[in-house]
Amino acid sequence: MIITPFEQIKKNLTEEIPHKLINKLPDKWEKVGNILTIVLHSDLKDYKEIIGKNYAEVLNCKTVLNDIGGITGELR
Repeated sequence: MIITPFEQIKKNLTEEIPHKLINKLPDKWEKVGNILTIVLHSDLKDYKEIIGKNYAEVLNCKTVLNDIGGITGELR
């Protein structure tokens, strides 16, 4: 059976964060080289370090960034 990276992340974090928050983990991300950008739900802020380390490990990245907004405006 093939397990997706997101399924592996959820499996790894099952023991690390409350069960009710597992479904709030980001299932989409942007990876450029060894940098990963995710949008972390505000309920997960207390667990950001363990979540970031897990995403980095599973997705083979050195840096994980939390996208807190975007560039807006006419000249973005």
